[in-house]
Amino acid sequence: MNKVFVCGQAPARVLSNRVGRMMNLAAAAFCIAGVIVPSSAQTNTAEMSGAITDESAGSVRRVEVTIENQDTGAIRVTHSDDAGRYDFEQLLPGTYRLTARYENFQTEVVTGVRLTIGTKGVLDLHLKIGTVKTETVVAAGAELVDTRDSSLSFVMENTAIRELPLNGRDVAQLALLQPGVAPSLRSGDSGGAGTNLVIEGSRPDQISFVLDGSDINDANNATPGSAAGVVLGVDTLQEFRVLTNAYSAEYGRSAGGVISAVTKSGTNVLHGSLFEFLRNSDLDAKNYFDLQTAAIPAFKRNQYGVEVDGPIFKDKTFFLGSFEQLRQRLGVTTISVVPDANARLGIIPGQPKINVNPAVPAYLALVPLPNGRNFGDGTGQFITSASQPTDDTFFAGRLDHLVSPETSLFARFTYDTAVSNKPDGYNLVTAGSGTLNHYLTVGGTHIFNERIVDTFRVSDNRSYAASTVSFLEPVSPALSLVPGAPLGSISVSGGLNLGPSRFSPSFSTLTLYQFSNDLAWTKGRHALKIGGDFRFYINPKTGGQSQYGYYQFTSLANFLIANPSTVTFSLPGSILSRRWRQSMTSFYLQDDIKLARRLTMNIGVRYERESVPTEDKGLSAVIRNPITAATGTIGPPFINPTNLGFAPRIGLAWDPFGDGKTSIRAGWGLFYSPLWNDSYS
Repeated sequence: MNKVFVCGQAPARVLSNRVGRMMNLAAAAFCIAGVIVPSSAQTNTAEMSGAITDESAGSVRRVEVTIENQDTGAIRVTHSDDAGRYDFEQLLPGTYRLTARYENFQTEVVTGVRLTIGTKGVLDLHLKIGTVKTETVVAAGAELVDTRDSSLSFVMENTAIRELPLNGRDVAQLALLQPGVAPSLRSGDSGGAGTNLVIEGSRPDQISFVLDGSDINDANNATPGSAAGVVLGVDTLQEFRVLTNAYSAEYGRSAGGVISAVTKSGTNVLHGSLFEFLRNSDLDAKNYFDLQTAAIPAFKRNQYGVEVDGPIFKDKTFFLGSFEQLRQRLGVTTISVVPDANARLGIIPGQPKINVNPAVPAYLALVPLPNGRNFGDGTGQFITSASQPTDDTFFAGRLDHLVSPETSLFARFTYDTAVSNKPDGYNLVTAGSGTLNHYLTVGGTHIFNERIVDTFRVSDNRSYAASTVSFLEPVSPALSLVPGAPLGSISVSGGLNLGPSRFSPSFSTLTLYQFSNDLAWTKGRHALKIGGDFRFYINPKTGGQSQYGYYQFTSLANFLIANPSTVTFSLPGSILSRRWRQSMTSFYLQDDIKLARRLTMNIGVRYERESVPTEDKGLSAVIRNPITAATGTIGPPFINPTNLGFAPRIGLAWDPFGDGKTSIRAGWGLFYSPLWNDSYS
C-alpha cells in the first residue's frame, strides 16, 4: 500500500485591512499524518518528471524521452539534461506511454502511466546497454505517489465518479467522501442552491469551485448547485480533486480549500452511455411524522440522460456531448404549530380571557385548525403532506482540437436550469426557487520548446438564482401589511408563521469574465511557473428585505391583541435592486526546486488585489445619524482595496526510501478570503 505523509498549513484568515494582513503573518505549525491516497498539485493539468540512469547508476544526458497519450495519440518529446532529468509540464489527465531512446542503449518503454488532475508524477528510468531496436516494456502499476509536492489533496477518478451510488447523481457528494470535508450545518445561511461544504472547519464561502481551470462559484459565492439541490454532470467529468491544505501559489481566492474538476475530452474510440434511474415510494415505509391513518406521501424521481464522446478526426479533433434531466415529485410531510379553536376565541389555558383584536380573526382564518397532538397551551399540531415538484435540465459539450504538435485548443460549454416549488405547512403559499447556470471556457496550450509550455484560458461564467412567491388560495387585499402588496410575513414565537418568507421575492445574477495564463519553464533543478489571472464581476441583485411587510410577535397572546414587538417594511419608493461591480487581479511565481534526488522544495508567492466594489448608480449605502441628520447620506462604505495581498507559500516533499512509494511532506502558507458579492447584500 502506498503511503503519503503530510504536514499542515497555518489557519486561514479573513483579512480586511492592512494591519490585519500584516498581523496574520504568523508562524507555521507542522504535523505529520499518514494517509492512504496519493496527494498532488492543484491545476487542471498534470506533470511528469524523473531521472534517467544507466546500469552503474550514473546520469545519462540527452536521452530522447517521448510521452504519448494512449487515448488521443498526442505526443510530446523532450531530452534529459546534464543531470539526467526530464520533465513534461501541463499534460492533460489520462493514461500515457513513456519511451526513452539513446544510442547504444535498449529502448525503455513504460505503458499505462496514469496521470490524474494536478499530479506531479515522478518516474525514474534505468537504461540497459544494448541496441536501440531492443525494447524493454514495463506495465506501470498503481497510481504514482507524488514525491515532488507538499500539498494535501485527494482525487477521484472517472470510474469511481460514474459507478458510486450518488443520491441524485450529485457531483458535490464526491467531495464529502474525502477526509476533512463535511456538509455545512448552516447551509441556508450562505444562500447556495447546492450542498454547501466545509473543508477543515472553513466557511462554505471560503471554498473555490474550479471547472477546467475557471471559477464557477455561484451568485452567493457558494456551491454551484441548482434549485434541485444537486450538481449534475457526473458522466462529463474525467476527474475530481479536493485540495484541503498547503496548496501552492498557483491557487488563490480562497482560504478554505479548492475543489477542482476537469471534463472529459473525447478519444480515438467512440464511447457512449444511456441511463435512467428511478426512485419511488412503492417500497417506502411511513415517515415517523406521517399520520398513521394517511397514505404514504407519494414520491417519484426519474433521472435519465445520454453521454457520447469520441473522435471527429482521428488523432486530431475530439468531442463530448451530454444531456441529463431530473424530474422529481416529492411528497413532503410538514408539521406546523397552529392555534386551537379556543385560542382563536381568546381562551388560552392559564391566562385571563383575551379580547381578540377585530383585525386578527381574518388572519386566523388563513390558518388551519390542529389535526394532531394538542399541546395544552392553546396550540396544537397541524400535519399535512404536499408534493414538492422539482425539474432540472443539464447539457454539456466539449471540443478538443490538435492544431499542430505544438498547439492544442479546447472549448467547453455547460448549461443547467432548474425549478423547484415548495408549499408551506398551511397549503397557503408556495415558495419557488429557480436557477440558471451556464459556463463557457476556451483554452489552449502551446509548446515553445522542450522547456517552455504556456496555457491560457478565457471564461464567461454566469449564475442566476431567484426566489418567487405564489398563493395557493386567494387572499383578500385587505389583509396586506403594505398597501398594494400581497400578504406579508407574520411570525409568532412558538411556531406560528403565516405568509411568505420575508426574504422573498429576490434574485441575484453573477457574470464572471475571467482571463488567465500560466507559463511553465524547466531549467536544471528548477521547475518554474509564473502566471496571472484577471476576474471582473457584474452582480445585479435585490437587496431589500420584508418587501411585503413583516410583523413579529413574542407570544400568541400578543398576536391575538395585535401587539407586535417588531414591524419591518420597505419604505415607499425604495430602490431594492443593486448592480455591483468588482474586479480581482492576481499574479504568482512558483518554483519547485530539486534540492536532491529525493528532496524537493516548493516555494512561491502570490499577489491578489481585490478592487473596492462599486454600484452602477452610486447606491452603495445610505448612512444616517438619527440624532444629527434629518436625511440620509448616500456614499460608498468600501474604502479599503487590498493592496497588500501578498501570500507566500513554502513546503518540502521527501522520498525517504527513493523508491517512489512513500512521501513525507511539510508545508506552510498564507491564504486570503476576499469579501465578494455575498458580503454586501
